[in-house]
Amino acid sequence: MKTKESLDKRKFLTVLLLLLAVSCIIAMVVYTVLKRIHYKQGETYTNIVEQAVTIQPAQVVPTEEISDAEAMAQVDPRADWMNDRDGQDAYYMYIDFDALKEQNSDCIGWIYACGGAINLPIVESSDSQYYLHHDFNKKQSPYGCVYTEALDDKFIYSDTAIYGHHMKNNTMFWKFVDYKNEEFYKEYPAVYIFTEDGDRRYEIFSASYLPVKDIEALEKETEGMNKAQVIEHLKSRSLYDMGVEVSPDDVILTLVTCEYSTGNSRMVLHAKTSGKK
Repeated sequence: MKTKESLDKRKFLTVLLLLLAVSCIIAMVVYTVLKRIHYKQGETYTNIVEQAVTIQPAQVVPTEEISDAEAMAQVDPRADWMNDRDGQDAYYMYIDFDALKEQNSDCIGWIYACGGAINLPIVESSDSQYYLHHDFNKKQSPYGCVYTEALDDKFIYSDTAIYGHHMKNNTMFWKFVDYKNEEFYKEYPAVYIFTEDGDRRYEIFSASYLPVKDIEALEKETEGMNKAQVIEHLKSRSLYDMGVEVSPDDVILTLVTCEYSTGNSRMVLHAKTSGKK
């Protein structure tokens, strides 16, 4: 005869097994949903690239009249892009901003970097939180969107920062954390920005990662400094010396993403381009 104690124990085990089974089902459902979200996100940006990016042959053919570098640069502003590996791909890219603005009027640019691992539209918003949680189509998304805060001047003529999530499925700004490795920098020393007002190559001159709390400290450290002093301070904080000369007349681009190897940290890149219009 089964005792009450043994019946209670059997009942407990049955309930426990049932709970484990339900937990497994829930976990499978969550995994499937997340996988579908990842797929949809990748599909969204793949579609954007297909609609907006055209690969075209070179628009300018060197001749005797425009053979020297300075004259060539005036005719073809992208001429110096051919000096590095990424630039040779970016040189042939043309962005259809009319198509992009039909999808999202906040779009102000496009960024290409890291061998095409980063190849995304850039949006602008006065709400610094909105595009942390909304995608390019303004739908809620954990991926957010690559964005900059509202600017007073034209994008490529203003010192500004661009933000993007570091997603674990290798999307958005994930590849920027590889700049912790100097060899990676040597392979991809620049980022490329496309806008309706022109296109620019930005030379990276500083790479660092630091806890979120230290970012506020960095802002305090640079208070009262002029631009030349800030530039030298940023270079001094870099993980390694890139040997890039930077002038206060240059436009400074800051790129920010999450970095998790030391907890809640940020990978921060600084790059420069000519400030001339």
